[in-house]
Amino acid sequence: ARIAQTSSASTGGNRSPPVRERVLWVEGKPRKPAVRPKPKLDSAARSSSSLSKQEIAVLGWLSRIDSKLEQYASNLVLSGWDDPMFFDGLTDEELQRAGIVNAFHRRQILQALLGRI
Repeated sequence: ARIAQTSSASTGGNRSPPVRERVLWVEGKPRKPAVRPKPKLDSAARSSSSLSKQEIAVLGWLSRIDSKLEQYASNLVLSGWDDPMFFDGLTDEELQRAGIVNAFHRRQILQALLGRI
């Protein structure tokens, strides 16, 4: 497959530049490339108006530790950890079950609970 750009011819007194269009050549036939759907936004990318009160509280607590941890707010809330005041019993295994696979991020959260951050 090869990609070429074509331009449509201008007509009459139209002085606007020609429109350029990408064409994908497959097996000797021109085809327009497929349009890919836009990816869905994760919870950290959603606006705060669509977040629950619990997610906002967890999001705020995580962001005070490190902004990279904000992505885990929904995971924690969905796993039942919806109030940072009760995070004292949180363990490494529970963070893994909540979908926090990055060991460094889990360690950051646990150290914050111990007051080391």
